[in-house]
Amino acid sequence: MSKHNISRKAMAVNKRPSWQFALIVIVLAVVVISAIFVFSRGSNQSIIAVNVKGKPNLVVDKTRIDFGDVHFGIPVTAVFQVSNTGDQPLQILQQPRLEVLQGCCPPDAIATQSTLNPGETGLITVRFAMHEGMGGQHEFLVHLLTNDPSQSETQLHIFSNWIA
Repeated sequence: MSKHNISRKAMAVNKRPSWQFALIVIVLAVVVISAIFVFSRGSNQSIIAVNVKGKPNLVVDKTRIDFGDVHFGIPVTAVFQVSNTGDQPLQILQQPRLEVLQGCCPPDAIATQSTLNPGETGLITVRFAMHEGMGGQHEFLVHLLTNDPSQSETQLHIFSNWIA
């Protein structure tokens, strides 16, 4: 046999069809992509489950402040301490709204923060004074709206009696 015939036989034995190699590469690629997809979806689902598990929880140190008799022109400040004892951020959804139940001249209620993270504390402050002609009893109701699912609105009362 000639050298030429031996090399043709060696090539015929060692040569595999190219379609078999392409099929092996495609199957491996599909397996790898499928594994990545399955594992990445599984980790995202556990993160989402943890995030929706908890809730914010509003706790107010008091819901009523009574200043009693106050002399005209002397400013008073009502301070309510609000805390988030939940495990998700507590949102104060809008500036606290003050409603006049008795008397006149509603002051502004100010929240020190609009978001309280778990364990944080903030303040709701109402500062006001009356002058002559605005005397008598005053009752204000502060409406505090939050994202706490168990108490979306909390009411805080402020009483005073203005005298000369």
